[in-house]
Amino acid sequence: PSGSMNGLILVGGQSVRMGTDKSQLSYHGKPQWQYLYDLLLPFCQKTYLSCRQNQKDNFTNCPLLIDTYETGPIGGILSAFEQNPNEAWLVVACDMPFVNEKTIGFLIQNRNPIQIATAFQNPQTQLPEPLLTIWEPAAYLFLQEAYAKGQRSPFRLLQHSDVNLIKCPQPDWLRNVNTTEELGNIAL
Repeated sequence: PSGSMNGLILVGGQSVRMGTDKSQLSYHGKPQWQYLYDLLLPFCQKTYLSCRQNQKDNFTNCPLLIDTYETGPIGGILSAFEQNPNEAWLVVACDMPFVNEKTIGFLIQNRNPIQIATAFQNPQTQLPEPLLTIWEPAAYLFLQEAYAKGQRSPFRLLQHSDVNLIKCPQPDWLRNVNTTEELGNIAL
């Protein structure tokens, strides 16, 4: 796969259902944001955390991208493209504790820069997983247009676009943990 890319870890969610900041949960002996940041470093030219303005003091020693939209994941992705519209963005949500080196390697290996994104196909739903995706520079205009029309769901955007959908060899990679009940059922 050609072309460089940046990493973007989405940590700007409100974590309402969890009751505590999901990016600070420790599944791998360190806060999840730090785990993902360390994980993406070897794969990406530069890696950023996407956060809200009022969160920026929660994260130290790593580049931050302040989400200027504050409208969920699409705002974080758009803010990243505003920072650098000419490079791809490998986006990972902070609530996916099973993402590992193999996950990222597999996604990059199967990347197709000709399409607007490369995403895993969720084995349960057969639909794209937008928060573990490589968004190509061509996606920027597409995302801007969708946002201008009031469309805020990266999931729906991927459903209706030219996306390289790849089969997920490990369904757990796509599991996200949003509630204390889901957290209690985690065995890494």
